[in-house]
Amino acid sequence: MTKFKYTVRLLIAGLLCMVISSCAYFEFDRKYAVDGSYNALETKEVESFFEEYFLSQKLILKRAYKEIYPKTVRYLIFEIPRDPRQNRKDASLVVTLNADRSVILEQREWFRSSCFTPGNESNRPADFVLGRRADIESKLKDKFGPDLRIRFISNSHY
Repeated sequence: MTKFKYTVRLLIAGLLCMVISSCAYFEFDRKYAVDGSYNALETKEVESFFEEYFLSQKLILKRAYKEIYPKTVRYLIFEIPRDPRQNRKDASLVVTLNADRSVILEQREWFRSSCFTPGNESNRPADFVLGRRADIESKLKDKFGPDLRIRFISNSHY
């Protein structure tokens, strides 16, 4: 075997080991819906409730806007503060208030994890809404009626 072939094989083996043990960012996306209904006149109060609640939980309001075409939708986008050592990207909570009085809570973020290590769940982000679900529900019920509940919709992490 020539010196060149030996060097190429070592280089390929090194690159292969690097790829196998490498890390990548994976998406963490969880959605919840607020079931039940509130009075149409209370739309602004519901928006204010979610804004005040998540600000009190130390989230940072990054953007609030309203789209009016093709349907009226209000968005509140909060940043979830993360420690830089946690290797997170774009940790956010999006509150969507639709014209039909439905509310969607969606947590999105990218987390760094090993690609080829089975069971490596230690790096997965904590579910922000799930951890505060009982508190949010009780405050919603106190303010807007007893039939409001938070229901899990979907889970995706790639």
